[in-house]
Amino acid sequence: MKLFQAVAHVNAVPLFYRNTGRKLNVLVSYAFQEGNISKLTKTYRSAIDDLYLDSGAFSVFTGRKKISLKEYIIFLRKYGDQFTQCFSLDDRFDNAYHNFLNQLDLEEALKDKPWTPIPVVHDFADPYGEFEMYVDYGHTYVALGSMGARKKIPLKILEKIRSNYPEIKIHMFGSLNLEMLKRYRPFSADSAGWMHQAGKGGSISYWRASENEGYTLNMGGVDSEASEKNHIKKCPFYKEIEQFWADRFGFTYDSILSDANERYILNFYFFTQVEDYLNSLEPLPTKGQEGAE
Repeated sequence: MKLFQAVAHVNAVPLFYRNTGRKLNVLVSYAFQEGNISKLTKTYRSAIDDLYLDSGAFSVFTGRKKISLKEYIIFLRKYGDQFTQCFSLDDRFDNAYHNFLNQLDLEEALKDKPWTPIPVVHDFADPYGEFEMYVDYGHTYVALGSMGARKKIPLKILEKIRSNYPEIKIHMFGSLNLEMLKRYRPFSADSAGWMHQAGKGGSISYWRASENEGYTLNMGGVDSEASEKNHIKKCPFYKEIEQFWADRFGFTYDSILSDANERYILNFYFFTQVEDYLNSLEPLPTKGQEGAE
């Protein structure tokens, strides 16, 4: 399983590599280029393992950006080879047929390429049927998006897909929930949670290996009402966390609180630990093995 970090603060990527020697899996949005894509595909590429391109469809659907299919095609023809994988322009979360036509147009425009954009499922009425349609068209890697702006595709659909199509690779958009990842084992998933958590004042995630459990803890002022219950210094194993910071990174509470980059690094590291844990688990049984002794 590969866990991708959706990045906006791209300078944190080489900082993480210098601090850990580990390459991240990174997802970047076409909708918010502003130099990010150039840095990730050129300047920082040696600090990245797999690099995925998201079309920015969520920003289009919610009205934050405008992206035409024509301009996305032009971009993919010029620069798509620089990414490990690229996703389709699924800019209508409420219109699966529109997204399907976009997928066909992309495939036709890129038919001389050795790769095909990954289609994304959004059908509110029948997401499983939409998934099967893409499989019938020969796709071996399919992404599951949202049904509308916020609602996730039901987990029972993911269970049905995993059970009936174990050979098809699944990407889960915007979800790094540990229990979901343990239960359904998609091939890949992404989230920008590390970034939102680590924002100003922010919070950090900590992987407690003795429990195989993750914790998200507030770093802000201990007296603030919002952070009082979950403040990291109130954590019963805070001394353990503090020692981990010092031994692994040379960070302190004060340095983390004052430096967003340190919080980014800690949250990146947390997800690499989660990824390692998930990949250490026994494989899920296939349909024929389920219930076998």
